[in-house]
Amino acid sequence: MESSAPVPQPQTLPQTWRIPSWQPAALIVFATALLALDIYASLSLGPLVLTVLLAVAALATAGLAVRYQMVADDEGIWVRGVFSEELVEWRDIADIDVTHVRGTTMTVRITRRNGKFVDVPPTLVQPTLPTGVRKARALVGDVARELLDLAAEQRP
Repeated sequence: MESSAPVPQPQTLPQTWRIPSWQPAALIVFATALLALDIYASLSLGPLVLTVLLAVAALATAGLAVRYQMVADDEGIWVRGVFSEELVEWRDIADIDVTHVRGTTMTVRITRRNGKFVDVPPTLVQPTLPTGVRKARALVGDVARELLDLAAEQRP
């Protein structure tokens, strides 16, 4: 008797996690609108300074959002943050789990065999829309399990 359950297929590499492109795009549009307001409206000094500061902050945040990325490829897991890029090779991975960063914010922690670890920036694994804490933890847990499955497949 044959089973009708689908056979799990190995995941294809590379797998990429990044901030959705609509978020930096929305920040750039917001900054552009503020700068257009500064150029074409006759604002007094206070609102002018405030809109310029908001536009600069939005552009800086958009730049940071584009920078964050996590990639699982043939070599291992690459985690790129604001100022750093780190590779954890498949053979060096001891564990991948969910950890609390602060408050109710969770992220994925990749622990090396030597005890050192790499925390994935929470913005890469957290839901993009407002979500309850339990559901967000489950979604982050799904990413951790996916990475752990990939590590099990890739280990020599």
